[in-house]
Amino acid sequence: MHRPLNTLVLLCVVLLGTSAVAVRVFPSPGVKPPSHYDYCQANLEQDSLSAHLRNSTGEGYELVQVQVLFRHGDRTPLGQIRKTPTYEDHNVWQCWADELNNYALEQPVGHIASQIEIPRIFAKVYETGKEPLRGNCGLGELTPKGVSQHNQLGAMFRELYVDQMGFLPEELNTADIFIRAGDEERLLHSAQAQLRGLYPPASAPQSQVVQMVVRDSEWDNMTPNTNGCPELAQLKNEAQKSAAYKQHADQGKQVDAMLKQQFQVSGLNKFDVVDLIRGQRCHNLTGFSVLNAEQTEQVIDWEDVDFCWFPFDQPSYRIGIGSFIGDMWQKALDAMNNENPFKWVMWSGHDSSLVPVLRAMGIFDGYWPPYASHLVWELWRKNGEYYVYLHYNGATLTTPTCSVAMCPVKEFAAGISPIIPTDIYNECVNRTQAQV
Repeated sequence: MHRPLNTLVLLCVVLLGTSAVAVRVFPSPGVKPPSHYDYCQANLEQDSLSAHLRNSTGEGYELVQVQVLFRHGDRTPLGQIRKTPTYEDHNVWQCWADELNNYALEQPVGHIASQIEIPRIFAKVYETGKEPLRGNCGLGELTPKGVSQHNQLGAMFRELYVDQMGFLPEELNTADIFIRAGDEERLLHSAQAQLRGLYPPASAPQSQVVQMVVRDSEWDNMTPNTNGCPELAQLKNEAQKSAAYKQHADQGKQVDAMLKQQFQVSGLNKFDVVDLIRGQRCHNLTGFSVLNAEQTEQVIDWEDVDFCWFPFDQPSYRIGIGSFIGDMWQKALDAMNNENPFKWVMWSGHDSSLVPVLRAMGIFDGYWPPYASHLVWELWRKNGEYYVYLHYNGATLTTPTCSVAMCPVKEFAAGISPIIPTDIYNECVNRTQAQV
């Protein structure tokens, strides 16, 4: 048995000003993750959500729109350590089945994205010994397990919002759906898989085309984007000058020295090491034999802290993730104003999408988002008034400005309005340009 993969944990940094940094613990030391927490798979329990939907409709509320922000499904590691003087990786990663035609019919994504039987199928095959990972996977590729996770999530949504509520129609109407994803294959494929769970092929004509909106990386705001926002990079640089960060960096040097000694090679990326450990655990593969349990947790703990080392105050929320929250809010406003409203809105992103959004809204639980984690943002109406109801991986959430879970939209807006920039371009470049 290994310790649960791993709480986001231990120490996260919250920027209180341009020069002062406080260390906050998420969660408190010694607090174990909830029993249902599993980094490898988000909770798909729906009993409480089913009860919420029944109760809300029974009390006269009408569901108007649902938005889902989700992390991609299980993937292969983003980096690799194939061989060092003390270690050689023999794990094999499989990302597509032997029977490719059947796989194309049964699985929504992978190397093949077609639902229909076609006379010829092309498969990308890595040359033996020259592949990034042993087997037939690329780095950071959605695995069949990740496909299944989003199929299951989509099927859960179908049971709740189609079968139980009748909110969505039995058959797919593309005019009801808006999908936006980061321009990466695992994000696009996760959205495809989830939609196929929500609307299996039998429930839609084969001729339908479903658009998935993407942005160039310079314009992508679903994660904090220092390329598109120089001011954000400046805030990060300022935070890294703090005594707290220097202490963290010094601890990182100790981890580097330990990894160098154990692997007998310099310059290993700590994130890659941790990402490989998690991938090995999620797939029951052989772990790093050169690291004992204490050393394994040492590098995991350091990387957990580093992952959330982002200057989290209101200015950094605004330029880091606020414009994306503004995009979500605009979809809700469109629905309330009946201006090109979508009933079902999907945002396919990363863990680094979910954590900033949850933190900025004051509802982050402190645990690294598992694969297929999902924040659901429901918009309800009753007697001409609108309400927002949030749930994350099956748990109901209430933002600090909301007095109840079924939150009046004015209370909800009071919490997010300060972190939505009115002019993201000027807020991202003005101070930086002034300092040049």
